[in-house]
Amino acid sequence: MSETPLATEHDIILKSREVIHRFYRRDIKPIAEMIDERFVWIGAYEFQYLVGRNAFLESIKSESAENPVSLSQEEYRLLAHKQNLWVVYGRFTATIQQEDGSFLMAKIRNTFVWQQQENRLMLLHIHGSHARDVPLEYDGVPPSSFSEDKAWFDSLREVDRSVGPTRRLSFRTIEGDYRFLLPSEIRYVKAHEKLCTVHTQDESFQTRCSLKELQGESPLFLLIHRSHLVNAREIASVRRYTARLADGTLLPVSKEHYLDIRDHLQAQRH
Repeated sequence: MSETPLATEHDIILKSREVIHRFYRRDIKPIAEMIDERFVWIGAYEFQYLVGRNAFLESIKSESAENPVSLSQEEYRLLAHKQNLWVVYGRFTATIQQEDGSFLMAKIRNTFVWQQQENRLMLLHIHGSHARDVPLEYDGVPPSSFSEDKAWFDSLREVDRSVGPTRRLSFRTIEGDYRFLLPSEIRYVKAHEKLCTVHTQDESFQTRCSLKELQGESPLFLLIHRSHLVNAREIASVRRYTARLADGTLLPVSKEHYLDIRDHLQAQRH
């Protein structure tokens, strides 16, 4: 009898991401089927320490009635793999709208421990923590970095209204991380030799991708130069032959693309 093949790194990453997305969509039943009887959960707060599958499922019953949560800035990495055990970390930003119209934003980190049991992947452990959890409603003046996050999230919601929801794009960085980003989260991409540098609001990372293929993934993307792809909503102005982004970044615009880009931006703004 042949042995059951072990899951791949990609399988484990997608399975970890599935748990997160189902949890925040309040789709709890499929998660229950992935949890081992020995499961241990450690949350962000002192009381969030639970041992056993049943104890964990009982604790999250109320989650099914909560509002869904929007996820962005997703990153996952396989930290270790030995025989049939895998350790993965993930981090992402979660945003939820409250009954009064205000919303909460948190930057969350998770560690997952998976075990393959015959042909099934079972979850042994999750450890979660919050990098920040602050309501976007203040009696006083919010810190500037928090206001920037709010403005950024508002821009994502505006994109969803204007071009409609789109699937997340998957990247694997040269360090081995997996990133899952909405097109609206990408500010611009610069190609150099065989690598591309993807710039988001908070950071940048290097990956292997094709600018032309990436351009076809979203109407937001404009190829302004053979080495530069830009989110059109980030462009503040275009002058021959330079594009200025909202944050002041200057990028080259090729002669062959200049008129098309100018006409496209004018059409979008009328």
